[in-house]
Parts: sequence; C-alpha cells; structure tokens
Amino acid sequence: MASSIVDASSSGAVPATGNLERPAALSSLVVSNITQAQSDPPSATSETTIPLKTNDSEYGPAPFDEDSDGDCIIKASDGVKYKLYRAILRLASSVWKDMFDMPQPYPIGAEGSAEAPDLPFIELSEPSTTLLPLFRLLYPIPKDQIPTFDLAHVLVLTYDKYDIDVGTLVPYLADLLSEPSFQKHPLEAYGLAWRLKKGAVVEAASRYLHRVDLEKKETKDKLLHHSGDFGSLLALHELRYRRELALDDFISGLPLESFRCTYHVNLSATEAKNLRASVRKALGIARPRCWDL
Repeated sequence: MASSIVDASSSGAVPATGNLERPAALSSLVVSNITQAQSDPPSATSETTIPLKTNDSEYGPAPFDEDSDGDCIIKASDGVKYKLYRAILRLASSVWKDMFDMPQPYPIGAEGSAEAPDLPFIELSEPSTTLLPLFRLLYPIPKDQIPTFDLAHVLVLTYDKYDIDVGTLVPYLADLLSEPSFQKHPLEAYGLAWRLKKGAVVEAASRYLHRVDLEKKETKDKLLHHSGDFGSLLALHELRYRRELALDDFISGLPLESFRCTYHVNLSATEAKNLRASVRKALGIARPRCWDL
C-alpha cells in the first residue's frame, strides 16, 4: 500500500516577505525523503496505513453469516449483522414474535449493502458481544458454558428484556454456580443464584460469604450489581444471623472439659471464652470438618 505523502509546501501558505526561492540543498532533501518514503514499507503505527473497519458491511460468523439461509437480518449496536431464521427467534421470544408480526423495514441502497431487499432488517441496542452468544444459545448448535459472571449478568438481563425463558440459560451456567466457583467468586455466584431464584444455590454460596464484610460499600455495590435486588443483601444478613445462632447452640453444647490440658484442672471464664472463639473461627469456613476444630 503506497503511503500518502503531503508536502507542507503545497498547503498554499505563502510567506509574507514575498517569493522566496527554496535552496537547492533543501529541494534535494525533500525529493530524497519522498523517494525514501515511497520505497519503504509503511509503519504499522501510522494512522495513514491502518485501514478503518467498516462495521456496516460486517457479518457475524457462521451460521449467522451472509451466506446463511436465514430470512431476516439483525444488526447489533456496533454494526455487526446476523442473518437468522425468524422461526427460531419467534419460538424463543414473545417480543420478537410480536416484532415480526409488525411491518418491518428493509435495508436501503444508500448503505451500500448487498442484502436481499425482501428480508426484514432490525437494529437492536445490544452490541455483538451480547448478541452473538445469545444467538448461539438459541440456535440448535453445540454450546459452551458461559465463561464469566459479567457475560452471565448481561445475558440474564437480555433474556428478561426479550421475554426468553431464563431457565433455558441455567444449564450453561453450571460452571459459574459450582463449588469451585463459590470458592473463587462467592459474591458474584451468590448474586447470580439470587437473580435466577435458585434458593439451594443461594444458601450454598452464602456459606463462603460468612467472613466477608457486608458493611463495605464496594461489597454492597458488587452484590447489588450481580443480584439486581436489595433483598439479596437482606437475605444474606438473615442467613448469616441464622448461622451465627446455630454456631452458638453448637458451641454451647461442647464438652469444654474434654479440651483441658494436663496443667489445668478447671477452665477459667477467659479460657472458656477464648476456646469458644477459636471453635467459632474454625467453624466459620464454608464446610468445616472435624479436624478443623
């Protein structure tokens, strides 16, 4: 690709002191620089050599590409287009069903697009990073687990927006709602389970939040972001309170005399208090074992 070289002397700016002749040495230097620029490969960091991406003509990957037999075109907010079957979208979403029952606009030639003029053309407010995984989940093709909580959060909101059964999404959230995920991201897992109304998963994830400071603003903000409901915070406080009561009942029934060493005939009040605190701390983990005491 030839670089576009603009000579500063061709801008039309004329010195106020009249016509000045360019020195011969300077002229030869300019000619040399132009010749060198034309022969050298353009730099990868040069703005003039980086082609701009034309989203208006970009299609998503198969089976949503331009060669698809789909009978409608959906355009994402970032310009990526998908050729899809209306029947699949209508079955999945009552919103899209009603949308396709109404007269649809068609692509106009002013865009320079090559779409068939008889295909409905719909622009959505979601970007391709949301629509592509959504369409893959709706189509009868092999599917992967949702890899991140952020994507899961966006997909759940999109399912709600278009009235898609969120229950069909749950099988692909199994990795995020598993025990290893609770250990690494307990707050996000708890929030996602709450949003999906998975009570058993909510309680399981809450075990890993027993030592999290719920009074911190960033903790509250993150929880509300993923759960979408202030009730999730109240429920977490309630679950923690119930667990504290259970710990108190358990510790109060411990035979503390069994923990005495040979140098102590009786435990003092302070020693008993410290022992109970140690037991409480040991039991504060998600799934305590007997040797944790």
